[in-house]
Amino acid sequence: MPTIFICYGRADRSFVDRIVPLIHQVHGLNSVWFDGRIRGGDEWWQVILDQIAHCELFVYVISNESMNSPYCQAELREARRLHKPILPLRVRPGLDYPERFPQDLKEALVKIQYLEMAPGVRDTKEVTEFYAALKQGLERKPPSPLIPLAPEPVLCPAPLERTHNRNTQYLKWGIGALLAALTIGAIIIGLSVFMDDNALIGTPVLNAVDDSNIQLSPKPLAETPTNLIDATTTPMPTFTVMPVSDTATFTHTPSITPSPEPLATAIPTLIPAHSSNSAWITVTRQYRDVLFVEVPAGCFMMGTDEGEHDEHPAHELCLDDFWIMKTEVTRAMYAACAAAGGCTAIATPNIAGNDNQPINHVNWDQANDFCDWLDARLPSESEWEYAARGPEGWLYPWGNEFIPDNAVYINNSGDQIAQVGSMPGGASWVGALDMSGNVWEWTSSFAKPYPYNRRDGREGTSNLILINRVTRGGSYANESEFLRAANRSSYSPDTAIGLIGFRCAHK
Repeated sequence: MPTIFICYGRADRSFVDRIVPLIHQVHGLNSVWFDGRIRGGDEWWQVILDQIAHCELFVYVISNESMNSPYCQAELREARRLHKPILPLRVRPGLDYPERFPQDLKEALVKIQYLEMAPGVRDTKEVTEFYAALKQGLERKPPSPLIPLAPEPVLCPAPLERTHNRNTQYLKWGIGALLAALTIGAIIIGLSVFMDDNALIGTPVLNAVDDSNIQLSPKPLAETPTNLIDATTTPMPTFTVMPVSDTATFTHTPSITPSPEPLATAIPTLIPAHSSNSAWITVTRQYRDVLFVEVPAGCFMMGTDEGEHDEHPAHELCLDDFWIMKTEVTRAMYAACAAAGGCTAIATPNIAGNDNQPINHVNWDQANDFCDWLDARLPSESEWEYAARGPEGWLYPWGNEFIPDNAVYINNSGDQIAQVGSMPGGASWVGALDMSGNVWEWTSSFAKPYPYNRRDGREGTSNLILINRVTRGGSYANESEFLRAANRSSYSPDTAIGLIGFRCAHK
């Protein structure tokens, strides 16, 4: 049974998704519970009550939404009823208790020191403080059960009452907006009448502009990538698919002067955005004893206008062709690098695995070192998304509908990493496997807002410890919404947790 219960408002789900892996790293995969673990058919409120009753620490994420939520209020009241140690995390600066927040809960919280988490979990200092607070909270567990403050559990809040209150508030906002619009309209009409009257009596208009000599500057064009290929090349060539080997054996021995590899004889076509992904036929090759798939040159719509805020806006981006590993780097591959002295050894506590599972507990530098040892590199964020979505811009690597059997995620993983390539139905349009689920994957890019600009330094390789690096793809511990191909996450480059692995790319 999980020992840590997390209570949060829906607006703070992305924050919860970032701290859960940190808890897993220290306290194990089954150490934390939040309502994302509820399954279809569960009596959800009873499940919540059971989890609160058995937890050893109740983590309360303080935000406007959680304090206004009757469900979060009820969960907090149940934790108090059972004398559970409470750790408040403040994730919004300058918060004050709203009117809807019950007085008894306010009086209880003001007695407990909260942990300031508004900046997020970004560096070693903040992570250390978070771990210390968790440790202290778990140590506050009473030696024997205490008598509950009330004999019966807290009842589930009535959703109808909440809906009525919300609709009433919407009606008030609507009436207020209508009155404001009418007032502004009356003012505008009055001003226009006044100005028309002045014009009729010959009052000159001041600061008039003669537009006959105005020179309009052309609108700047969208930034054009430096490595575009002429879109007027010959039709897309047909390639022969090479057989795939599933063995975990890896014997790569890098040389100082890498021997040249055979290249495809045909020149890939620049595929326009919105083209069908099915027009491309998978091309594979062995490169340094590792199987890679080709990603043809082309354009796609990066990001989305409908997802999380950091995915906005959707914008067109064009890329040269490149190659990306068919699977994530495995334990066997990384062990070969470590044995050759090209990588530092990785410890994977509390996680049993085999050689054909993806390597995890690896930080960004270690991932980068492995790819360098392989005479390759980490893919940029734009390359990763293009390899996952294609010119057609699919929501998931395999299409626009989520298919549970195509990804290793929280509902089917059993809280365990799977072998690479275990979900062949989840192959992307270029044949890359596990781009949704199993483990998050490091990219080379710094975490910066969209639109994506490759010239703004985000694809730099310098080790700036204070700037997060982007991870993509979701993991075995995430729900399907985090497995969308446009979903973004990021971590400090010194982060090494069980949910993060990587794959390499090369030109």
